[in-house]
Amino acid sequence: MQRSNGDLLHRLQVREDRIRGRHLAELTDDESHPFSSTIMAEQVPHQFIIPKLPPYTGNSDPEAHVKAFNAQMLISGGSDAIRCKVFVGTLASRAFKWFGGIPKATITSFPVFA
Repeated sequence: MQRSNGDLLHRLQVREDRIRGRHLAELTDDESHPFSSTIMAEQVPHQFIIPKLPPYTGNSDPEAHVKAFNAQMLISGGSDAIRCKVFVGTLASRAFKWFGGIPKATITSFPVFA
């Protein structure tokens, strides 16, 4: 049980780091990432309320996931750039792999990402 809880806590921390953009912030301009420099420049505040959504794996309706995410973001607020960074944290499995294949600097806004 302790091992299971430890694994869960680790996965939650990885998700939190991904949402907060820590892994993205480590990238330099020379490395490939799908966000524009404007999105990369904005940090998610530590007090920002992260929406609680089940991860989107690519096995269900993507429009339903985006709608659920937008509904949660109405509560949390946040700029367009923050929406982009937080949305990454809702992706898992095939959906996160898809994100990794998006060409460099092509995501310029949340509507483009969604």
